[in-house]
Amino acid sequence: MADLERLQDDLGFVRRSVTQSGSHRNSPAIYFLWSVLVLAGFALVDVRPAWVGLYWTIAGPLGGMLSGYLGWRHGVRLGQINRDVGSRYAWHWGAFMGATFLVILMIGRGLSFEALGPIMLVLLAFSYFLAGVHIDPPFRWIGLLTAAGYVAVLTGAAYAWSMVGVALAVAFIVSGIREARSRVVEAHSV
Repeated sequence: MADLERLQDDLGFVRRSVTQSGSHRNSPAIYFLWSVLVLAGFALVDVRPAWVGLYWTIAGPLGGMLSGYLGWRHGVRLGQINRDVGSRYAWHWGAFMGATFLVILMIGRGLSFEALGPIMLVLLAFSYFLAGVHIDPPFRWIGLLTAAGYVAVLTGAAYAWSMVGVALAVAFIVSGIREARSRVVEAHSV
């Protein structure tokens, strides 16, 4: 009897893997990770602007590597290792980091530190939106929210960066919760 139950569990796992293999879903942990990183990094702009460059120099690449690991682990747990999706993520966010580096090179050519933040924000909005179009749909809405945050930052309102950080953190948390819930619903319906 135990062998029959084990066989049913194994077949259920295979069925879920095959059913879900056509659609890519991000790990909820990645959304939660970036909610914390973005909130902290954006708040730094308002409270300790001198630390922002160092923070993102460390948190950006480490967050990217941790995201890659969490995504891989998520795929293993689901039985869906998709190298194509992993490669698209790597190329997409690698291009963002390359563009970031190229923008930073402009600092010595007349770009002010004050202008660097909004430029990075619009580049981030564009990157999130395109990630939503080509890889993971919830990123579209995060990209649009980031673009709205860019406009808010340009107004020069007090604590605009912190407010944008809070809004993005909430968006990441909501997306993470939605991904987690969709996994639970799919697991129960299959």
